[in-house]
Amino acid sequence: MKYNIIVSPKRKTVAVTVYPDTRVVVRVPKKLPQEKIDDIVKSKEDWIVKKIKYFQENKQVEIKHKEYLDGEVFYFLGEKYELKILDGKKNNVQIIDNTILVEVKQTSAKNVLLKWFFVQAQNVFNQRLSYCFEIFSQKYSYQFPTLKIRKMKARWGSMSNKGGMVLNTFLIHTSVECIDYVITHELCHLKHKNHSKSFYQTQETFMPNWKELKQKLESFHCEIKSF
Repeated sequence: MKYNIIVSPKRKTVAVTVYPDTRVVVRVPKKLPQEKIDDIVKSKEDWIVKKIKYFQENKQVEIKHKEYLDGEVFYFLGEKYELKILDGKKNNVQIIDNTILVEVKQTSAKNVLLKWFFVQAQNVFNQRLSYCFEIFSQKYSYQFPTLKIRKMKARWGSMSNKGGMVLNTFLIHTSVECIDYVITHELCHLKHKNHSKSFYQTQETFMPNWKELKQKLESFHCEIKSF
């Protein structure tokens, strides 16, 4: 059975926790042998399996916020990765296979990773906006919108009357298709200020599968709420 270990010098007992995202975390005293840890986890295997099954069957369970621990799952551009934290000579983030490797120097893994996600959002969103606007401008003549990126609780994006687009930083966790959907949606607001029938007709000319992408985008809400 796969599980993550957290060593605490002050701890005297072993605690096994199963989180709603089905991660199994074992908190142990310092210098406890691996063999002993394995034995304790095995003795609780039936309970662990029941907890995992419960969380899998009850998706409405309250979402636990990210703790930025080894083995924790993060999404980047729609793909799932496990977090690995190492002490480093400098702050750095790399994606290697299915792992987000975070090297930390004199700060927290949370700070390093969130800063990296924001930089990625800046790069990716600007690239996708250029791509989507090129397609949009083949049919309509509007000035290229300004772009701001920030965290938003209730919206994926917005477009002002002056042509200023705002995108939610958390979009970086969704797929490129979903990002393009949000950008295209906001570009359509250059022509239609509200969600009228004409708005959706225009959106469908650029993105016929927008309903499917909208549903896919909504599936990321649980991930976003965990930050």
